Amino acid sequence: MPLVTWDRFSEGIRGIERVNTQYGYRVAFKTSNGLLYLNKNVEKRVRKMGLFNSTGINTTAIPSDWHVAINGNWIYRIASPSYTDVPPSVVQDILKDYEPITLGKWGSRIEYNDGATYASYTISYSKVNHPMVGDFVNGIRVSFGNDGYTAFKITRFIGILACENGLVRGINDVTRLLHAKSFDAVIERLRKVFRVFTTIPLEEDYFEGLEKPVDTRVLEEAFKKIDDFNRLWSVYSQRYGNTNLALAQSLSWYTTHGGKAKARTAEKLLLRIGTA
Repeated sequence: MPLVTWDRFSEGIRGIERVNTQYGYRVAFKTSNGLLYLNKNVEKRVRKMGLFNSTGINTTAIPSDWHVAINGNWIYRIASPSYTDVPPSVVQDILKDYEPITLGKWGSRIEYNDGATYASYTISYSKVNHPMVGDFVNGIRVSFGNDGYTAFKITRFIGILACENGLVRGINDVTRLLHAKSFDAVIERLRKVFRVFTTIPLEEDYFEGLEKPVDTRVLEEAFKKIDDFNRLWSVYSQRYGNTNLALAQSLSWYTTHGGKAKARTAEKLLLRIGTA
């Protein structure tokens, strides 16, 4: 697939327009070779960098040595020369190292959107590799993309499959990893998280413990240390009652959306549920 520097690519830009594609409206660059559409995540990134302005386009907003990756009529990545691309096949090979864990069919897929490749793999600890709605599920899911914007997202999950698209009612322990500057560094980061998540896999009896009345000491600390905790607690306690599951779900939200300080606090409290 073509890979050119931004400096060289920008010389051929004649203008921009918004075009309706099969994936929805996308920004397109007018070039001497026709229209080249921007991947939606690439568009997000370059907008934040100031590529587009009131007069059209500010080509100096992108460093001249950054690489533009093109697939057909799509620009699917604009990233620094240090960006490391990890193919789905490499991630799948890493997961296969963790025997006797097997790669389940549910949630494992490779998709091609806006010129980029997006992949999702699921490791299942459960006996059922093709769970139905209502089944107990326990395992790890990893998802990622090569658009330069989509980081690795690794989720350890335990609970009840709530719908066919993979939503789990239970615990979702999420880790996000940014792409590193070297291929080996990316692989080592992935292996490190997989080792942690697979060394002590969550057990079904742990999920049963989540159905018990809420651990009041941990709940009190959550209210004390997380200023807006009541917002999430009110949502999940109405759904699951005053149980450890409601507390775990509330804390899990902060591990991914609460900022660094709240995420660290929530992670520590999650480990104490049922043991405080």
